[in-house]
Amino acid sequence: MAEVAAIVRSLGGLEDDLDRLEEDAAKMGRQLAAGAQTEAESLMEAVRKEAGAEAARIVEAAKKEAEAGSRDAQAAGEARVQEMRSKIDANFDKAVERVVSTVLEG
Repeated sequence: MAEVAAIVRSLGGLEDDLDRLEEDAAKMGRQLAAGAQTEAESLMEAVRKEAGAEAARIVEAAKKEAEAGSRDAQAAGEARVQEMRSKIDANFDKAVERVVSTVLEG
């Protein structure tokens, strides 16, 4: 009978050990889940920051491109105005001569 009692005590001890192992495994699982959540939040924040920085770079590049296009359009417009002024200046004397000639003949 003593042997049966020893086996029962031994089984009770094993059952206690198994309960502790299950508790430890559950605790480790919770810690792992919490660590994974923290890491996921950290990665999400890093992705948000990188996305914001990339968006700022894209906006800045678009702004520079638009400014360059604006400068090109302005330069083309100024060149066209200068060309028109040159044509006016070149033909102004002829126009004045014709008006004077018409007035004097008339």
